[in-house]
Amino acid sequence: MTRRYSAGVFILGVLLLFVFRPIASAGQVMDNRWSEPYRLSSQDASASKPYMVSDQYGLVHVFWVETGSADGRAAILYTNFNGTTWASPVDVYAAAPGLPIVHVTITVDGNGFLHLAWSEGETGPVYYTSAPAYDALTVRHWQKPVRLDIPTFLFEILVDSAGVFHVLYAQPASAGSGLYYKRSEDKGESWLNLHRLDPDAPPNLIPSVIQFVLDENDGLHATWTYIDLNIAVGAAGTWLRYSHSLDGGQNWVFPITIDEADESPEELRMAFPAMTVLDGVVNIVWAGDEGVHREHRYSTDWGESWSETKHVFGELMGQARGDGLAVDSLGRTHFIGNIRWPTGLYHAYWDGIQWSPISLAYLIRLNSSDESGERISAHDIRLAVHAGNQLVATFGDAPGEPKRGLYAMQRILTDAPELTIEPTPTVTPTPTPPPTSTPLAPLPSPTPVPFRENSQPAVANTSPGNTLLLGVAPILLLLGLIFAVRVALLRR
Repeated sequence: MTRRYSAGVFILGVLLLFVFRPIASAGQVMDNRWSEPYRLSSQDASASKPYMVSDQYGLVHVFWVETGSADGRAAILYTNFNGTTWASPVDVYAAAPGLPIVHVTITVDGNGFLHLAWSEGETGPVYYTSAPAYDALTVRHWQKPVRLDIPTFLFEILVDSAGVFHVLYAQPASAGSGLYYKRSEDKGESWLNLHRLDPDAPPNLIPSVIQFVLDENDGLHATWTYIDLNIAVGAAGTWLRYSHSLDGGQNWVFPITIDEADESPEELRMAFPAMTVLDGVVNIVWAGDEGVHREHRYSTDWGESWSETKHVFGELMGQARGDGLAVDSLGRTHFIGNIRWPTGLYHAYWDGIQWSPISLAYLIRLNSSDESGERISAHDIRLAVHAGNQLVATFGDAPGEPKRGLYAMQRILTDAPELTIEPTPTVTPTPTPPPTSTPLAPLPSPTPVPFRENSQPAVANTSPGNTLLLGVAPILLLLGLIFAVRVALLRR
C-alpha cells in the first residue's frame, strides 16, 4: 500500500509540475505604475493603427480597422475606457466585400458628440457619421453614414464649439499634391474657404503624417511632413512644417519650417511628428536627425514664435511609426514612444521648462541580439489622458503581421489632480439621419469588460518576483502534498 501511495504521489507530482510549470514570459512591464498590456482587438483578425480621443464625460474612445475576418470585410471597431473598465468592442461600420478602409479620423466636440470619418480609396470616397460620446456603444445612436466631398485618402476633421467642420487634407500626387483646408457650416453639405496651405511646395513633395489640433479658443494648428517622390522610400521624409489659423480658418499663416533635412540622406526619414496645444503652448516632438533621435520645439504664443530645436532623451533613438503626446491636468505634455537601447516604450513629460528623466515602461528587447519572441513590438503609438490624471496608451504589433493585435496600457498620475467630468445627459439625443445616408447594420449591445492589472493580459509579467513565484509554487505544493500523504500513512 505504501508503494502504491508513493507511486500515486509521484505521478500526481509530475502532473502538477506540468500544469503549474513556469511559463516563459514574452514582454515585461518595467514600471509597475503602468498596467499590463491589454488586447483590444480580435484574436482572429488583423488590426490597423489606433485612433483615439478623450471626452468631457471621462471616457477614452478608441477606434481601429480590422481585416482578415471570416466574412472578408474590413470593419471599423470601437471601444471605450472609463478609467476602470474597457467595454467589449462593437462594429461601427463594415465596408462592402473587397473594399479597403484606408484611413480613419475621430474627434469629439464641445457638445459631447463623436465625429467619425473614413476613406475607402486614394481619392475617396470619404464617409462620415456621428454619435453621442457618452452612449456610442449603442449602435442605433450612430447616424447613418453620408459621403463627404473630400478627394483624398489622408485627411483630418475637427469640429469647433459652433459646430463648424474643419478639414485638412493631402491631395494625392495624381491630383497635383498639396495640403488643403476647407470648412463647412452645414455638416459637409457645402464647403467654404478652400485654401492651399503650402503653395510653395514643389510637386514631387506629397504631404504625409498630418497632425491637426483645435485649441480652446477654436484656433486651428497643423503640422505635417512630406514624402519626396524623387528619394528612395527608406529616406523619403524631407521637411517638417507648421501653420495655424487663429480666426476659425479664415486666414492661415504661411508655413513655418520646424525642421528640414540637411545633406544626410537619412535626415528626417521617419519624422512622424506629434503635437499638443494648450493655453497658448504648442509642443512638437519628432524623429529628426540621421540617427532618428527625438527633437523638440515649442511655442508659448500660439505658434507665432518658436524655440530652438533641442535634442531630447539622450542617445535613445529609433522609430516605430509614431509617438504619443498628451497633456495632463497640470499642463504637462507627456511623451511615450518606442526607442532604444534597450528597445521598449519609454515615458517622460515636459513641464514647460525641462523634460523629466525618461523611464522605461515596457521592455521589448534588451539589445540587438535579444530575440523579441512574442513580445509586443509597439508600433503606431497613441496617447490620451483620462480625467486629467490617467495616461492611456494604445499601440499595435509590427505592421504586416497576419493577426496584428491592438493593445492598451494605462497609468494613474498620482501627482496630478483629477478633473471634474461632466455628467452624462439623462436623455440620449438621437441624431436625425440625412436622407442620402446609408444605414448601419444593427448590432447587439456590448457587455463591459472589467479592466484590472491582470485582466486578459496580452503578455505575462516577467518581473523576477513573478517568475520566481511561478517556479517555486508548484514545488511547494508538491512538498505539501507529500507531507500530507506521509502523515496519513503514519496514522494508519
